[in-house]
Order: sequence, then structure tokens, then C-alpha cells
Amino acid sequence: MEQNRMYKLISKLYKIPRSITGDGFRDSLDIIDKAIGGGLERFSIPSGTQVYDWRVPPE
Repeated sequence: MEQNRMYKLISKLYKIPRSITGDGFRDSLDIIDKAIGGGLERFSIPSGTQVYDWRVPPE
């Protein structure tokens, strides 16, 4: 990816408020997926699901 395109991508992503869960994270994934030409695989795990010794937090 050329330098100018990478700068534009980072500029878009930087402005999005996000955490490990929530709309900002999903929006960031959408932007990255579009930038790489699609094919990004995503999984959604419901809040409250137990994963080993951790529970998926609410959004």
C-alpha cells in the first residue's frame, strides 16, 4: 500500500472512538476490510459468554 493511501487510512481510523467491543470497533473493521479488498473474516460472540476464565463484557 502506497504511503499516501496508508496515511489516509490511518487518518480515518484514528478519529473513530473504539474499544474491544462496540460500534467503533466494527466500523474500524469495515474500513480495514474495504482497504484490503474484502475477505476479512469476523466472528461475533454474545455478551456474557464464558470463554475459559473470562466472560465477554457487555457493549
